[in-house]
Amino acid sequence: MRNKFNALKRLKLNNDGITLVEIMAVLAIIAIMVGVGMTSWAVVKNADVSKAGRNIMTAYDKLKTYTMSKNGEWRMEIYKNDKGMYYAGVYCRDAVTGLDVADGDVVELGKYIDIYFKDENESSDIYIDESTPLKIYLKPSTGGVNKIKLGDIVKYDSAGEYESSYGNIEITYNNLTNKNVKIYYVTGKVVD
Repeated sequence: MRNKFNALKRLKLNNDGITLVEIMAVLAIIAIMVGVGMTSWAVVKNADVSKAGRNIMTAYDKLKTYTMSKNGEWRMEIYKNDKGMYYAGVYCRDAVTGLDVADGDVVELGKYIDIYFKDENESSDIYIDESTPLKIYLKPSTGGVNKIKLGDIVKYDSAGEYESSYGNIEITYNNLTNKNVKIYYVTGKVVD
C-alpha cells in the first residue's frame, strides 16, 4: 500500500510537462505514418494508370471485333468530360439516322491521369481533352487502322501516304508514372 502512495506522490510531483524524448518519439511516429501513406498513394496511382491502359486495350479489342463482324462504321473514342474524367467507348454511326450509337459499354479510364497521343514521327505528344478526343476507325476487311482523328485533325488515313507505322497512346499520372499503348497502323495490332 505504501508503494502505491509513493507512486501517486511521484506522479503528482512530475507534472513538469512533456519531455524532449516524448516529443521526438511522437514526431518519429508521425514521420513513419506519412512515409507509409505517401508510398501507398503512389502505388494506388500507378495501379490507376495500368488499369486505364488495360481498359483502352479492351475497348480496342472490342472495336476490332465489332468492325470485322458487324455492319456500320465503328470507332473507338477516348475523351475527357468537363469534370475531368476520361472515358473510352466503342460507337457505331447508324446508317439510317447518321447518329452515333454507343455499344452500351463505355468504360471509365480515370480522373487523375492525363492521356496523350503521338504519331511515330511526331516530336511532341498531343493532349487528349474535352475539345480534342481521340477517334480510331478500323478497316472491316483487315482490322488495320483506317483513320485516326484527334478532334477534327486527321492524324492517319489509310488512303494517304504516311511514313509512320504506329501511333502511341500514353497514359500518365503527374508525368511520373506512364503506360504506353502502341497501335500499328497496317495490322491493327496493339501492344503495351
